[in-house]
Amino acid sequence: MSEQDLPARFKRIIAEMIGPRDRMLAAVSGGADSVALLHLLYAARNELRFDLAVCHLNHKLRGADADRDEHFVRELAGRWSVPGYFAAVDVQAERKARTGSLEEVARDVRYEFYAEATKHFHSNKLALAHHRDDQAETVLFNLIRGSAMHGLRGIPSCRPLYPGSNVTIIRPLLGIAKVELLAYLRAQAINWCEDHTNYQPHADRNVIRHELLPAIESMHSGFTDHLLQLAHQAAECEKLIAEHANPVFNAVQCEKDRRRIETWRLSLPTFRIVAGEVVRTMMIVQGVGAGKITRSHIESIMRLIDEHAGRVTLPQAVEAWIDGDWLCVGKRPSGERPDLEKTLLWRDETCHFAGWTFTQSPRKFDPRWLDAFCREKSAFEEALDADKLNLPLLIRYAQPGETFHPLGAPGEKKFGDFLTDHKVPLADRPALLVADQTGPIWLVGHRIDERVKIDPTTQNVIILKTTLT
Repeated sequence: MSEQDLPARFKRIIAEMIGPRDRMLAAVSGGADSVALLHLLYAARNELRFDLAVCHLNHKLRGADADRDEHFVRELAGRWSVPGYFAAVDVQAERKARTGSLEEVARDVRYEFYAEATKHFHSNKLALAHHRDDQAETVLFNLIRGSAMHGLRGIPSCRPLYPGSNVTIIRPLLGIAKVELLAYLRAQAINWCEDHTNYQPHADRNVIRHELLPAIESMHSGFTDHLLQLAHQAAECEKLIAEHANPVFNAVQCEKDRRRIETWRLSLPTFRIVAGEVVRTMMIVQGVGAGKITRSHIESIMRLIDEHAGRVTLPQAVEAWIDGDWLCVGKRPSGERPDLEKTLLWRDETCHFAGWTFTQSPRKFDPRWLDAFCREKSAFEEALDADKLNLPLLIRYAQPGETFHPLGAPGEKKFGDFLTDHKVPLADRPALLVADQTGPIWLVGHRIDERVKIDPTTQNVIILKTTLT
């Protein structure tokens, strides 16, 4: 489709998302996507009869570049006579006062800003600039991280700004490719700001966007279309599941610091996918971010119901446990922390510790096997040189101030510093580790110690693996 056809196509899309006299607020960063969104809305506003305003948040994360973007959006809004709402928040400073990674805090700050901006303009629609490529990237990212059905639907085209809000987030560009937006901007001679952090290879999403998706597309043309079809089918399935899950969720009882529901309501064999949706919703209302929930979390809670006993540690200081005939999901008491002195001697092939199942299996070293293992392994399985271990192994929590030598690093590093560098939330600490009689060998889910790595002299290997129980 040519850039000349895009405005007409956009009008058809946006007309299905809004009504006459809606008050539209467009979130504009200054990048190509949001600038194209603003201009398309600007061109359609009179014919479709909606009010238009713009908002921009300076996160203060990119120094002069962030200030440049703010100035650009201010100038753009002024040139097109679109009223604007602008703010600047030092997200790095906010992170020190909140829990969560920098990305999580930035998102929280951004949505707080959206709430203020929509209130300022009395807007009932908030337009965001996620496009077709973002959708494909999100579906693949969620698939890789082990998302449940909810994650496979990708980015919703419409949803409330927050539960119960009268402001609806709309994403009218989800069916439009990035290349179309760039062609449109060039045809209209419209400039935009380039955010060079979008090309930094260390960010997971950037690797997917610039390396993984193009590589797969080169092998299987149409892969992106297949991902989008999967997202559409997942969204349709989720609607059906929600229709059955909502009446069951209505039976959830709200108590101080927890939600609970009778286990029999979630135990019917033909009901499992619906029960999983009820469990997911319980986790969200208790404070677990939807993006933190994986299929493994839901399956672990379903096993609690099957076994009618136990406890599972979830992200963001939330736990699930069985209390009599009830499944409970709630926050850990603020003063409660794992017993740092608790240690398990790991002698058998399989053992259980702090809600996790650990397995170990030895094998002879084979370079061809190692290549395949490294390509396919998750963060929760590692291969070590068995002859470098001082057995038996121990499972325990990382001790305050304790150090290890992360694989590939120049030297020793404190566990706390390593977790901070890798943006691990405080709620997910202290971290579990495996040690031998000499010292730590694996910070579970993150990195092994340089001392036990496989090298050209390796003859015997031991594979360590852990899963939520």
